[in-house]
Amino acid sequence: MSTSRLATSRTRNAHGQVMASLFERIPLPSTVIEVEALAARQGLEFAVETGFRNIILESDSQILITAFREDSYSLASFGHLVKDIQFIASYLSLINYTHVRRQCNALAHSLARRAKSLSQYQV
Repeated sequence: MSTSRLATSRTRNAHGQVMASLFERIPLPSTVIEVEALAARQGLEFAVETGFRNIILESDSQILITAFREDSYSLASFGHLVKDIQFIASYLSLINYTHVRRQCNALAHSLARRAKSLSQYQV
């Protein structure tokens, strides 16, 4: 039985080239959607800290993308994470939330495979 889940995030430039990436293990118990929300929050924090101001946040979770776009408070178990993400997003000049199919997200899959061999947060 696994004791953690992997969260990955990356920052690309306007040409789609990866400028930075990070991955970390998130201790269980967390639902898959909570891990996805934690990864999104970590990615946005990382983008703000490194000076990026125009962001496209991609996720393979349509539920999360919809929650990020709405201004109403969510009572879901991950609602507090959505509010955190919306707060961090207020520091950005532009943010676009985009749903991508899991099969089309090869880079995130590659980062997650690499992160399996690590024991800590890595940029």
